[in-house]
Amino acid sequence: MADRPACPIDEESSVLSALAVERAEYPDNYTTTRHRHHCARLLHAVSGAVAVSTPQGVWIAPPGHGLLIPPGADHDAHMFGNVIVQILDIKRASAVDLGENCFVVDLSPLLRHLIETVATPRTNSPSSGRETAIAGLLLYDLQHSPRRPLFLPLPSDTVLAQRCTNFLKEPRAADSIEQWSVSMGISRRTFTRRFRSETGLSFVAWRQRACLIAAIARMAQGDPIRKVAFWLGYASPVALAAMFKRWLGITPTAYLQTWR
Repeated sequence: MADRPACPIDEESSVLSALAVERAEYPDNYTTTRHRHHCARLLHAVSGAVAVSTPQGVWIAPPGHGLLIPPGADHDAHMFGNVIVQILDIKRASAVDLGENCFVVDLSPLLRHLIETVATPRTNSPSSGRETAIAGLLLYDLQHSPRRPLFLPLPSDTVLAQRCTNFLKEPRAADSIEQWSVSMGISRRTFTRRFRSETGLSFVAWRQRACLIAAIARMAQGDPIRKVAFWLGYASPVALAAMFKRWLGITPTAYLQTWR
């Protein structure tokens, strides 16, 4: 986070001090300034949701999820709801196998326990193979955890990027290819080709993913599912549930239960 820019680990140290954990709390709608870290950083959303934006896109981590930010990535973070987050810093040399892009994972009970173990100082205990094993297991489990589709790619084309940014501020599930192509003064065919080239997704898939991320943010702020559905422009909560099941394999109601 912007007020925690330094990674409290020694890049020259062994794996025994490859990890450091701290806990922070942020109010609803708190936003950091754009910044970067020399280490990798995993944000474990204990409560509320954390969204991270980079020039490449937007990621969101609901409660029980982890959001990995690689070393050197320019980003800012936005909090939805009253956020409690565990911040796990990983030295650059130990984060090589985690890749060069942000990602979101479900944190398994094992991963959560390992993070808590790293966060709990052990006084009068020599640094030993135990700490090395914990760090290694945590990093291995994080690397091999399934990625969640809680990422929205943003285009590099200036005009299209502005249109996407405006949509994120006021997402509408009924927006059509025709509306966007007309507003940009290009043909439907040119628009669909450019959009997929820029984002890697079809317009419909991107719109659904944007609505999914917006819905999760509103749910983290405590909005009822019915209110979220109508705010996004769905005809009913059933339509929102169908979209959730398409991307996450679970309904919004069941998804909320996993946060507790």
